[in-house]
Amino acid sequence: MDKTFRSSSNPAVYAVGDAAGGPLFLTPVAALEAHAVVDSLLRNQEATVDYTGIPSVAFTPPPLARVDEPCYAYKILVKKGRQSTLGAHLVGPEAAEVINLFGFAMRNGLGVDATRHATFPAHCGVGLCFLQQQVVPRLMEGFHHANGLDFILIDTLPANAFAKMHLPGAINIVSDDIMEEAPRRLPDRQATLVLYCASDNCKRAGRAAKRLVSLGYTEVYHYTGGKKAWQAAGLSLEH
Repeated sequence: MDKTFRSSSNPAVYAVGDAAGGPLFLTPVAALEAHAVVDSLLRNQEATVDYTGIPSVAFTPPPLARVDEPCYAYKILVKKGRQSTLGAHLVGPEAAEVINLFGFAMRNGLGVDATRHATFPAHCGVGLCFLQQQVVPRLMEGFHHANGLDFILIDTLPANAFAKMHLPGAINIVSDDIMEEAPRRLPDRQATLVLYCASDNCKRAGRAAKRLVSLGYTEVYHYTGGKKAWQAAGLSLEH
């Protein structure tokens, strides 16, 4: 859409509000945009909307409001001595994605050091997040220190590549077989699943992760670095 809410590919189409993908998804803003479109159509003028100074509010307890500039705030609760995470409160862009990192850590008893440098990129979707290359090595170290492994690590490469070398503790479900194999081998659809393949150029794990989400699995993570990043971190592989 151009600044008059007119489609650049089809000049006969106008869109406002959520359909236009504007800067503020608010009902009063959509009404302003609609008035601008009416002016353009009936008065033969290129009407636009000035978004300066339009506030937005999240009606949460307590309410959160801002105008123009994004707001950021966080509070992390850490248990003294053990350095484990007790809770986290985040406010700001991408908070809905980043909070998954703390939930992952709390559920599996990870220490603060194991998650300090781990981040979730902004392109996380519902049920699926992408773990940056340094995350899984840190998480795996944390799990081993806690004497527990509470996620399922899945190698999506062909069986011969898995047999040659794979991450410690991984199981092998080939990407192309995931739709058929997952219901049988992964019966718990709330289990934490971490998928990987050869490197960040490998597409198998990403495809498999999206397929798992489509099957209803709720905690699916894609370790984008794969075996290459694991080895680059100085960690060993199993044969």
